[in-house]
Amino acid sequence: MVGVSMNCKYDIFKKVDNSVVWVEAVEDIVAAKKRLINLSSSAPGDYKLWDASRQEFVNPMDECA
Repeated sequence: MVGVSMNCKYDIFKKVDNSVVWVEAVEDIVAAKKRLINLSSSAPGDYKLWDASRQEFVNPMDECA
């Protein structure tokens, strides 16, 4: 797969107005959950988690960890 990092499976985005802004990439679902909790407490907002392997936004609470 060209252009897809094999190290980072998830990207965190923050919803701003009618779009999403990339925040950072994380390696696994456990790291994603921890980071989303940290981000939500320090900078509240509507965060989305993009699963690069499935090419879709996912709910981190629905994912196995």
